[in-house]
Amino acid sequence: MKICFIPIDNRPVCYNLAKDIAAIDENIELFIPPREFLGDLTRSAGVNEIIEWIENIPECDAMVISLDTIAYGGLIPSRRSPDSIDKIKIRLNRLKPLLEGKKVYAFSSIMRISNNNYNEEEKEYWKDWGKKIFEYSYSGVNDGIPQAILDDYLATRKRNFEINKTYLNWGLNLSLIHI
Repeated sequence: MKICFIPIDNRPVCYNLAKDIAAIDENIELFIPPREFLGDLTRSAGVNEIIEWIENIPECDAMVISLDTIAYGGLIPSRRSPDSIDKIKIRLNRLKPLLEGKKVYAFSSIMRISNNNYNEEEKEYWKDWGKKIFEYSYSGVNDGIPQAILDDYLATRKRNFEINKTYLNWGLNLSLIHI
């Protein structure tokens, strides 16, 4: 069985573990893009390179795809990326025809909200406003968060929500999981 796998990023648990699991069954031939194509904590994936890689691999029996990798460049970029919905949809419109008629298991994340001011995986302003944005998320009370920062956070969540709805409207036979 030939399986195309696009992980969410290049961390060992996402990249190496998938290869190790596939290696257990000698009947599985796993196609996974070169690790350097994938994003990490500080760098987005090379989406163009990944799409070109998909276009050039042999026909696979199934595809397992992190949609966040194609849409934003990975999990962390899904929270940090300033890209517009239109720019993201251009990338996704390159992927969609490659999925048509295939058995596809796709997953995407719902943007998290951390409850602290640690911004290693968030936008820069999280170091000053993260805890207050978290509190706002359940109280609806803005306790001094600059409006531009709150607007940016809410716009990023709305953008990601709209992108997730896009997948559902593709009309493909996707097995879609939101994590």
